[in-house]
Amino acid sequence: MVAVGADVYVFGNRAMGTLKEERFLQHLFEIQKFRVDVATLSATWEAVKYNAPSMIAGRLGHGTAVLADGRIVCYGGKDVGINSTRYYNDVIVFDPKTLDVTYHPEERDQSASRAYFALAAAGSRLFLNGGCAFAVDGQTMTVMSKSSPLRLLDVTRAVPPRSSRWRDIKFDHVKPINAARLDHSVAWLNGHTLLYLGGTNVSSYTILDPWAFNIQTNNVVNVVMSGSVPSKRANTVLVQVDATATLPRPPVTPVGLLKRKRSATDSPEAPQKPLKRLDVTTRPGGGGVATADGDMKVLYIR
Repeated sequence: MVAVGADVYVFGNRAMGTLKEERFLQHLFEIQKFRVDVATLSATWEAVKYNAPSMIAGRLGHGTAVLADGRIVCYGGKDVGINSTRYYNDVIVFDPKTLDVTYHPEERDQSASRAYFALAAAGSRLFLNGGCAFAVDGQTMTVMSKSSPLRLLDVTRAVPPRSSRWRDIKFDHVKPINAARLDHSVAWLNGHTLLYLGGTNVSSYTILDPWAFNIQTNNVVNVVMSGSVPSKRANTVLVQVDATATLPRPPVTPVGLLKRKRSATDSPEAPQKPLKRLDVTTRPGGGGVATADGDMKVLYIR
């Protein structure tokens, strides 16, 4: 779910049925949008009739991000069903102005197929971390980003080349066990630093364990938490407002891997508890963590 102007776009398919016998309401990829009227506290939904050169399969567990030019990118995801082994590795680029969709299937690098990952955009570049997929045996769940914490794709060069469009970003000072996770959140702290928080690790434990990455220097930025540190959590959302990262509390009833699904009524989910703020400030000296760009940054949770 991403916002462009006053419109909020929701990508992916609505599911119905029980957990073991779930199915999509429709098989083709859905794009819908809604606009919130703050005065009346109401939201008006509508289905977006996009223009695509070919049929695109429905999915859940995918990621979306907004590029600098206002286009929306949707990547990855999986088919419906708790035991589904169909994971996607394609790139869907949607232009809200023209309603045109550019679709780039991926055939060479199947290792990038995944769902429930964290995706962020800077300009025309996508930064991908974590997620999960079934191993080649079709039975073992694999948590991604054990060997390379981040993968990078430039959307302007999305035409399939002779090799994978994705490339790994190698860097030191981050433990693979810390970077490998799923159902986590990402937000920009500033124009060049990504913050990752929460999720589920390779041992299937819920974690908090924040870590950050500077895309200009390719260095990891250590994060120190103090104050009222929130509990471990997954299936949550982290957003940036100026220099503040806002972290909603987990829902009253956790929904696990179904968190990105929507009901057939398309009702947007409202926050059920107050938000917590993670303020990132700079200090000329004293406590803090020195980053590659020389700033002293401290993560406070109020």
